[in-house]
Amino acid sequence: MIQKPIISEKSMRLATEQVYMFEVSIDSNKKTIANDIESLYGVKPSAVRVQKRIGKSKRVLRAKKTRQTKTRKFAYVVVPKGKSIPGFDKVLEVDETENNES
Repeated sequence: MIQKPIISEKSMRLATEQVYMFEVSIDSNKKTIANDIESLYGVKPSAVRVQKRIGKSKRVLRAKKTRQTKTRKFAYVVVPKGKSIPGFDKVLEVDETENNES
């Protein structure tokens, strides 16, 4: 159900607050997302929030046609204090060293 973690400025800011962002399949729900996080990363989430972004119609360049962008669903996973998800820790360490150098 979990397709990929989202690595962006917003998700890195949220990761410092113990909230991790993932792109999930459209038909997944909060319980299946929580079970997947626990099985993949070994961390039981304390809360899961879900956001669905509906695809938009976009004009194709030099054509009188439109295309539909895909609908995406994101999960914001909150983990208890003292716990973390392993993939995000490495990115946060790199960000902290870049901030200290400047």
